[in-house]
Formats: sequence, structure tokens, C-alpha cells
Amino acid sequence: MPTGGAHLTQGEITVHRWIGRLMACAVGALVIASCSSGESAGDVGVDATNVPVVETSVPLETPSTVPEETAATVAPDDPLGQLLVTSVPEGFAQVDDELGDTGPSDLAKAIRDDGEPDAEQVLTDAGFVRGYQRFWETEDQSGLIIVFLYEFSDPDGAAAYAERALQLTEGNAAVAPVEFDVEGIPGAVGRTLSDETGVSSFIVFTSSNYLVQIAVVDTEEAASQGLAQQLSVDQFARL
Repeated sequence: MPTGGAHLTQGEITVHRWIGRLMACAVGALVIASCSSGESAGDVGVDATNVPVVETSVPLETPSTVPEETAATVAPDDPLGQLLVTSVPEGFAQVDDELGDTGPSDLAKAIRDDGEPDAEQVLTDAGFVRGYQRFWETEDQSGLIIVFLYEFSDPDGAAAYAERALQLTEGNAAVAPVEFDVEGIPGAVGRTLSDETGVSSFIVFTSSNYLVQIAVVDTEEAASQGLAQQLSVDQFARL
């Protein structure tokens, strides 16, 4: 995957294959990447840090390691997109959907984002209905937030695909995921990965027919876990 001048580590290359390429964007904080299109900001000549952000004075309920100031994202017309979290800490700007290959996902896009040979069969069997993605980053690209929201035809399908996402992390010696507790969301699983480029924490959970995957890259483990927890609780409350 092109990286606009950055070099992927072995851990980053390995991570490209799991969680719908979610962590391909999340592990390696200096990579401005499309989660599936293979283009970076450097490739397309767009400055993703200049995406407009609407500020709000309402603080998020966050751990002390997370800034209280927030930036709000205007929800799109898409019904599923309207369910996604809209507030992130000040300093994060939403990456344009055309640059980040985010926005709405149909089955074909979900298959591409999954990246595994059996993706079509697995997603079809799980009853995939539709999805939506959103991506934010800091100006210096040391911080990233990626949110995936998938809708399935029933809760069993959502749970099955969540399990697949987590299984794809097992046995990954290159990045060695470490599990952490997630409070306030039944059945949620949190894992942290790190290499020389940064720390990435992600949380996977389901709510009824919905599957949520949230990843946060930061330079500090406490900050990445705290923000992932904060955003997950916010997202859970919106479903």
C-alpha cells in the first residue's frame, strides 16, 4: 500500500490482513492511508488536515488523559451514518470520504475491506446489510481515529462477524495484541498493539444487529486506550 513516503514495518504489513484493514490504517501513525483504496494523502495531493471541523463547547466525559475540548462532525444524510459518533477531541479533523475511502459501505466494499479470500461467503452468511466508516486524524498525523459501523440482518450475524474480526488478531507475533478491559459495554473486547511508530488501541463490540470497530492511534498507551473507551461508550449509547 502506498504510504506517501513512509515505510511500513513488518508489523504494519502483517496487520493489513485483519479487521477489515482497520488496523492497516491504525498501526503506523505516520501513514495517511485509505483503508482499502491504497491511496495516501501524498498520492492524491490532498491535505487531509484541512478538513473543516465544527467546534462545540460540550465536553466529552473522558479519562484525565484525554483532552476535554471536542470537535463535532456533522452527521450525513445516510441513516447508518447518522448513528456514528460525531464528537472527537479537539485537534482531530475528519478526513474527507474520497481521500479516506470512508463513508457508506455496500457488500462489495465490505468484501474489499475484509480482504480475506472467503470474505464474500462470510459476510453473506452473516447477513451483512450495510456499513459506514469515518476517519479522523491530527495535523501531525500522530493521532488517528477510525470507526466502522456494520449492520447485519440479526444479532447472531453481527456477533459472528465480530468473532471473526477478533480471531484474525490471534497468533500475530509481529504486533502481539494485548487485551484490555472495556467498561460499560457488555461483551466488548479491547486490544492494544504497539511498535516503534506508535500505540494503537481498538475495541470491538455488538449492539443488537450492529457491529462496531473503533481504533485509536496515539503516542501513549493510556491515551489511546482512554480515547477508544470514551468513543466506544459514546457510540454504544447511540445504537
